[in-house]
Amino acid sequence: MTDALRTTSIWADSRREEKCKHASCGRILVFAENTKTAKWMPFDAPLQPVEVTSQDGRTVWRVDLARNHFATCPAASSFRRGRS
Repeated sequence: MTDALRTTSIWADSRREEKCKHASCGRILVFAENTKTAKWMPFDAPLQPVEVTSQDGRTVWRVDLARNHFATCPAASSFRRGRS
């Protein structure tokens, strides 16, 4: 039995590339807006969809959450926002 793929949905037209600002990382990232929360998420580049659909006339990419940069960045904890 294989593990189920954990995914999230992003607006395909919201994607933009940036470099991780932490000195020990410096990877190229893809930031994209989550379709449900409207929050921006960082992903390791290149980012490829596992499924492509449409919603409200916009293209939606379902992407693998394992590509989320917080899972791979050595400084991820320093970028997370505190919860109030």
